[in-house]
Order: sequence, then C-alpha cells, then structure tokens
Amino acid sequence: MQELVPAKKVAINGIGGLGRFGLAIAKALGAEVYAISRSQSKVAELLEFGCKDVILSTDADQMQKYANFFDIIIDTVSAVHSLNELLALIVPQGQLGIVGGSPDLTFTPFMIIAKDLNVFGSMIGTIEDTKAVLQLCADNKIAIPVEIIKPDYINDAYERVLKSDVKYRFVIDIDELRK
Repeated sequence: MQELVPAKKVAINGIGGLGRFGLAIAKALGAEVYAISRSQSKVAELLEFGCKDVILSTDADQMQKYANFFDIIIDTVSAVHSLNELLALIVPQGQLGIVGGSPDLTFTPFMIIAKDLNVFGSMIGTIEDTKAVLQLCADNKIAIPVEIIKPDYINDAYERVLKSDVKYRFVIDIDELRK
C-alpha cells in the first residue's frame, strides 16, 4: 500500500466507486484531498464530503490553476484517455498511480522523465494490504453510497454507466434472482 503522510496533496481522477473510496482512504490517512472529475453534478457533494476542491477536467483554466501542485494523483478512470493533463498537475518527483484499468492510455514520456515522476500501478494488493485497508475502512467507517438494482435492470444500469449517471456503484440484488 502506498504510504501517505499528513498534508500530502492527493488528487483522485475519476470519481466513481473506486475513486470515491480513494478519496475516503486518502482523507483517513491524513492527506489533503482533491477530486478531478468531468462531472459538474458531483461537485457540491464532493466539497461537502471534505475535498479541498473539485477540479473539472474539462475546464482548462481549472486544470492550469493546479499545475505542479499535487504530490500524488491516483487515476481510477477505466476509459481510454490521455495522462498528459494529469502529469502536468504533479510536482517534480511526485507520483502517479494507475488503478483504473484503461484499455489504452496515451502520454508523453518526456513529461515523466523531466519531472522525475514515479508511476505505479496496482490491480490488487497483498493479503496484508487488503487486511490493512479493510481495517482502515472499519476504523474510519468508510463506505460508499450504492444503488441496489434488480437483475432485470442491468441493461438500463449499463446505459446509465455509459452516461456517467451513477453515484457511485450499482449493486445487484441477488435475492431477486432466487425468486
């Protein structure tokens, strides 16, 4: 598990289920947290949650305001996208964590080289990491909102995912399958 120290400036890019957990965990570890999202609809809720700011990735002026600002950015986006805009926001010798599983990412390697950035990825941690995160979540009462759906709503839910109309995860009610 990547270590955070208090007062580190951490941004999470992509505020779906994984991103929302990332914000909560970074906050519980003492980081100053920021959200990067393309969705204006989540701004008020994320500020109320405790984010210092919510940066709209579609707003070039907002992105420029945070150039060379973050110690760590965790990218949770699973869609095809460019990392260049995120790399510009990280301080020299900062870190970029990629956990979203995008099928295709583009970036300019020189941006990583010039700033001496550490780029890491993770699909799943060790058993010890998992236990530590679960304990951290239990100790800090970390959970994310979910929308419980019936199995016959799966296609509609998928359409909503494509439109970014989810806060923050769908959970299928398996008991409905047993009926």
